[in-house]
Amino acid sequence: MADYTETGDVDRRVRFFDGQFLREQDFVDEQRYHVDRERRLARVAHTPGVVEGLTVTAVPNAPKVTVAPGTAIDGLGRLLVRVDPGDPLDLTELVGHDDDVAVVVALAYAREEADAPQGGASPRWRENPQVVHFLEGAADAPPADTTLRLARVILQHPDGTAAVDPGWVAPRSGVGVRGGLSVSGPATLGGNVSGRDGTELRVTPGLRVTGAPAFDSTTRLDIVNGSHDYGRTNLVLTGRYQDAHDGWTFGTGARNSVVFARTDVASGEGVGAIGDEQVSLQLEGGSRSLGILTRDRGSDPALTVAQNGTVSVGSPDLPASLLVGGAADVSLDLTVHGGVATGQIGRWSAVEIPAAQMVDITLEPDSPHNVVVVRRRRGIINVARVIIPSGTEGQWVGQFFFHDPQTGVISAPAPLLQGVPLAATAQHSPVPQGGSPVVLQLEIHRVTLVGS
Repeated sequence: MADYTETGDVDRRVRFFDGQFLREQDFVDEQRYHVDRERRLARVAHTPGVVEGLTVTAVPNAPKVTVAPGTAIDGLGRLLVRVDPGDPLDLTELVGHDDDVAVVVALAYAREEADAPQGGASPRWRENPQVVHFLEGAADAPPADTTLRLARVILQHPDGTAAVDPGWVAPRSGVGVRGGLSVSGPATLGGNVSGRDGTELRVTPGLRVTGAPAFDSTTRLDIVNGSHDYGRTNLVLTGRYQDAHDGWTFGTGARNSVVFARTDVASGEGVGAIGDEQVSLQLEGGSRSLGILTRDRGSDPALTVAQNGTVSVGSPDLPASLLVGGAADVSLDLTVHGGVATGQIGRWSAVEIPAAQMVDITLEPDSPHNVVVVRRRRGIINVARVIIPSGTEGQWVGQFFFHDPQTGVISAPAPLLQGVPLAATAQHSPVPQGGSPVVLQLEIHRVTLVGS
């Protein structure tokens, strides 16, 4: 009698030729080969779960459920095909006397001999997966990879009416990718997409792409607009914003963010888990400000751009169109329309002048033309002079004047004196009591001569 045992690791199939005498075992072996190849591919290229259908529905006012036709794949690569709903599954024996009872409904592979004539052997195998049930958390529950969980059903006390738990979702069969994944048409990732052995792509429900464990491997996620004319390519992050959602949070704790992370591992060690978060680009809640947050600063943004275009650097406050909470170095032209506060302004300095003290403003050979404003809030403004490098005299021209922002010009504009250094000198100019700071404004321009 033929051996119908479906063993693994089948490496032979029947080789046919004319005049060959075949026994029943030869046909069994031929079928066994194809079954093994089909299941082997399904096992390594898919994850176990429901492919379609198999919806569990409660029978009204009864401790019963029905399982719709459908298809699933178990952990051994076997297709579980249910072609008709069959009779309702009766759960009366599990109804509790004192409280609700949680029951798991599952599907398991099964086959049976079928279509046997009277008094003869069965000429068919019928693969008819069986609907089984057991108490949630039972110690003797069958393994999940060969008995696929379909639903969680609550038998309600006291009458045992069945109710399918809507918050419990059956695992869906996914795609297991060992190498690259190329999609030439539309793709909807509604379930699990998991790779193995090398580059990894997971959607469970987050999307994760991990490079192969090779030296200097590169991982890229390319989104390419392949249209011949026009078309769009967008990466859209959508999240929920509700009341009190305006606070900044560093890293992946933010509501909508793009986070850069790194790992510190020695050569030859795998990267493993996601590394330490370093920089986060995110959108604040109701204010809709775009911010860049760093690990060192935490929830205090290093840079923010508000919806109205206001930019803040190094400060969460936005009192001006551009606020720099620290030094700023401008190597090319910087034009200021309006006053500037004290502090470093590129390669120029705006300083408060102590009484009876000389103020030096140093120019470098590559300094741009600019306006330097020196404010004095109390006392007197004495002398300011501009120092330029030796050998560059004559390339600089400029003028200076004093004025009060409230009362206007105190002295008429006067040219800077040529020489080394260029000098802007003035008589002692007292600050009006209770007025605004007196301002010494230097307008300095670099002149470049072209030709002879």
